[in-house]
Amino acid sequence: MNCKKIRRPIGLAGLARTGKDTFCQVLIGEFERMGIEAKRFALADELKKDLDDFLISKFGISAFTTDPREKKIIRPMLVAYGKAHRIKSNGSYWTSKLEPSVNEALFEGIVPIITDIRYAEYEFDEVHWLRDTLGGFMVHLSRYDTGGKAIQPPNEDERVNDPKVFNLSDYSLFLPTIKPRRKIYGLLVGIF
Repeated sequence: MNCKKIRRPIGLAGLARTGKDTFCQVLIGEFERMGIEAKRFALADELKKDLDDFLISKFGISAFTTDPREKKIIRPMLVAYGKAHRIKSNGSYWTSKLEPSVNEALFEGIVPIITDIRYAEYEFDEVHWLRDTLGGFMVHLSRYDTGGKAIQPPNEDERVNDPKVFNLSDYSLFLPTIKPRRKIYGLLVGIF
């Protein structure tokens, strides 16, 4: 049997709109340059799948919208729904839904990049799942706007949890807001 090398998952943490998905795209590109396959995973994608039909039918907004105005409208519902399942399961509901896909990627030698590690409240919550169950490590991203002010939490849950996750992260990056996106890519590539 030809087993591929199992790789460690990377968890990305930070407030909403700090560039976790952009950073993930850069990481995937850098791994590709090194001949290593990497793939994006997100706990929130599982949540969005659950709520997408409801949000479209009631608000005309997909749970997968990228429009910041639409995200602001539906974010409280996404957060409340996600939190209810986390409370009921002591933090393991969303991680248990994503874990089979992440384990399959690991078995295939693909580096899983989980773009939304946001909680460390329960024994089996996201940070502990990433580190203890999957053997991964975490990078926390913070972003500053063009005026030099830190991006603020969009809700109370992130205001409370982001400092906890930051303190548990293995690495932290403080990035400025740069436009256009090509410059963001160049800045992040320079970090490696």
